[in-house]
Amino acid sequence: MNNGTTHFTQNFHTQYIWASVKNNNVFKRSGRPGYVTGKPVILGKKTGNTTEEGELKEAIHLDTDPGQWLTILAPGRGGRCDSRSQVTLGKEMRSGCIIQVNQDHLNDCQMLQSQFLELLLGPTLHDVSGLHIASYGDSSINNVAEWAPILVPEEPRSANFLGHVLGKSRCSELILSLHIEIAYSLQGTLANLQAKVVGIVLRYGEPQTIEFTCVNLVCQTAELQNQTQAVELVSSVSFVKVTVPPQQAYSQPPTLEVKLPYDFFYPFLPSFVPVLHCELIYIWFVCYCVWYLI
Repeated sequence: MNNGTTHFTQNFHTQYIWASVKNNNVFKRSGRPGYVTGKPVILGKKTGNTTEEGELKEAIHLDTDPGQWLTILAPGRGGRCDSRSQVTLGKEMRSGCIIQVNQDHLNDCQMLQSQFLELLLGPTLHDVSGLHIASYGDSSINNVAEWAPILVPEEPRSANFLGHVLGKSRCSELILSLHIEIAYSLQGTLANLQAKVVGIVLRYGEPQTIEFTCVNLVCQTAELQNQTQAVELVSSVSFVKVTVPPQQAYSQPPTLEVKLPYDFFYPFLPSFVPVLHCELIYIWFVCYCVWYLI
């Protein structure tokens, strides 16, 4: 080793937890109260329980594992669709991965579409009914008003199978992409703004057509049946800031009322002369001075 000086960096981390709470029930939220940029977007499912009085009480079932919250499809090893990425506040993402299909897959377009949607939506978004995301980083599971439902403007249409046309196997109207839009706003005082999620929309991409083309006339041979074709599945997340800028407000300017004191012309005039008469004399005096100077 040489005689040079080597510098090392040490990082320290401190975490505080309740002594009365079991470790398996402790998990990190994404802010208090508003979201912290870069923290996961919390996802839960609305449930309803009937109380002893017969009233329906709604709550949110929240998984303590952040991996079960909002995620999108991401490429794994070799670009395959076998991984997912966590959706965090303020981080826009677009990811694409490859899935291999063969000619036999195009014989059942419905099954192929179901496979694509299962990969795009994942285990949590496969059934969006009742799913909500937390408006705040520490939204209470007992207050459904602090959670925003996931909106789906248009459901995917059924895929159509067009059969073999001129040596081509084709499936049309297939959904190959998924886009998530999250609207948030900054609320509170200017000195300590808090991020609040106000809405989330899940949109499917434009339907596309997949074709498996034969390069020769032996399309039904065993060799061709084993050939595959790459299909790209795309997922993306975008954040829309909907904060309303504060309106500047100014107070009305003060009204200046200038009046001469009642004894302004004293001793030329007695103090008991009416005010109006004094003002008329003052105007006459000013006019006389101007005329005299001219």
